[in-house]
Amino acid sequence: MNSIQEPPRPTLARRLRRTFDVYDIDGDSGIDAYFASADAEMMGHMFEAVREEVAVDGCFPLMRRNGDEYAIYIMQDHAPAPPRRALAAVLAILTLMSATVAGTLLVHGYGVATGILDASATIWTGRAIAQGALLFGLPLFFIVASKEMAHYFVARRHGLATSPPYLIPLPPPLSFIGTIGGLVNVRTPVPSRAIMIRLGAVGPLAGFAAASFVLAAGLAIGASISLTGANAGSVADGSAAATIAVGTPWLLDGLAVLLGVAPDAPLHPLALAGWVGLFLTALHLLPLAGLSGGLIARGLLARRAPVAAGVALVALVGLGFVWWPWWGVALAAGAAGLVQPQPLNEVTPPDRTAWWLVAAVLVVFALAFTPVPLTL
Repeated sequence: MNSIQEPPRPTLARRLRRTFDVYDIDGDSGIDAYFASADAEMMGHMFEAVREEVAVDGCFPLMRRNGDEYAIYIMQDHAPAPPRRALAAVLAILTLMSATVAGTLLVHGYGVATGILDASATIWTGRAIAQGALLFGLPLFFIVASKEMAHYFVARRHGLATSPPYLIPLPPPLSFIGTIGGLVNVRTPVPSRAIMIRLGAVGPLAGFAAASFVLAAGLAIGASISLTGANAGSVADGSAAATIAVGTPWLLDGLAVLLGVAPDAPLHPLALAGWVGLFLTALHLLPLAGLSGGLIARGLLARRAPVAAGVALVALVGLGFVWWPWWGVALAAGAAGLVQPQPLNEVTPPDRTAWWLVAAVLVVFALAFTPVPLTL
């Protein structure tokens, strides 16, 4: 290591000494590493002061702890790519159109299954398309957009460069729901474990709230429709007027009992949109890289986050024996890597608000998850 009397960046070293008791510096690797001791209780405030100091030089700090020693690495920052708002707008329009097409088919199938429509009724009328949009396309768009916008606004609130929300269309026949969700790409490192938990938790919580509202409204509408007979807990696929049995998470079971939904009633398309929102919420809460749960696990468990990811992968492989698509989720997760990149300050533990958010998402996962989502 270099002598502390010969710092690689004298001005930067002086700034760091204002906050930390720097006792050694290493600049041989091309990345300045400052080894220091500090008051653990004040570490979060001290780190934020350092972050503001080094930002003057176009840098950001990365802090790790090894026993009683703190290592602060000064990294050169790079300007993030400009946001591609036009792409986000096009994807949003395509997602809404795709979900509307799916909704039109589902409304027709629901009408046939409940005896409201004859099986020979024309699907692609203006009225049917409008119903597909109002009863499925727009509600599902609202749920998915709520989740991604929550991620986006929290990231911007904490000064993080981020892409606009990208919604991902997947039209029929590739998907009977018209989308696989969305994503927000945070392009700058997350400052702390607490912020990482906030960033991961707000999206699923917002999506769950939107999905719960839509699900309750759809169940209430479905409960008021007289049935001529249908399969229990099912949704009608209008492309073939076939029924698909859907798994019932605890929230759906509870709301169905509360609203007096008939046990043999198929899901109204509006209720199905809410069900899809619950499924996507539970899926994104898995503690895997690229998902909201991966952010939460990294913020909560720090370097032990790979353990949670490994447990999740083993669980997905096991669940694959009862519903084989979980194997595809496990394969995609393994290919993407097990954990998120660390926050800049991995030393300071999460605050009380972050712990409450963790408790909230655990409840949400329990209410939204179902091991066998669909049975053809």
